[in-house]
Amino acid sequence: MTTNRKLMAFSLLLTLLPSISSLASADCVNVTFDVPEAFRNSDLVFSGIVTRVDFNDRLGFRVDRVWKGPVDREISVYQLDTPFVGSYVFRPKPEVKYIIFARELSADDRKLRVKADESRAFGIHGSCGDGPRWSLEHVHILDRIAKGNKPRH
Repeated sequence: MTTNRKLMAFSLLLTLLPSISSLASADCVNVTFDVPEAFRNSDLVFSGIVTRVDFNDRLGFRVDRVWKGPVDREISVYQLDTPFVGSYVFRPKPEVKYIIFARELSADDRKLRVKADESRAFGIHGSCGDGPRWSLEHVHILDRIAKGNKPRH
C-alpha cells in the first residue's frame, strides 16, 4: 500500500511540474507608464532615495522634490504586493533615485502593516524591471502637471 501511495504522489508531481515551472519562470510584464493618470490616482507624488527597508515592507525615503501631497523630508511608504518573479527589489542605495506615486492605505491595508502611532500611511504596488526610477522625462511631465517643491521640513 505504501508503494502505491508513493507512486501516486510521484505521478501527481510529474503532472503538475510543467505548470509549476511555467509559473516560476513567468516574466514581469512592463507596460507604458502613464504619468498624468498615475498623478491623478495618487495621494503623494515625490522623488527621493531609499534610506531603509524594514522587515514589514516599509520603505524609508529621503525626499528631495514633491509634486503632490503632504510630504516631509523623510517619509515611509509601504509596499503592498507580495514579491513575484521579476518584481523590483528596493535597496538603500544613495545613487539610485525614484519617483514615487503612492496612495493612502485603506483600513484593510493598514491592519497588518501600520504602526499604531502613524495617523496616515501610504503605499505603492510592486513594479517590474528597474522599478519606479527617476527619469528626466517623468520630471518634465510632472512639472507640466504641477509645480514641484522642496519637502515641508
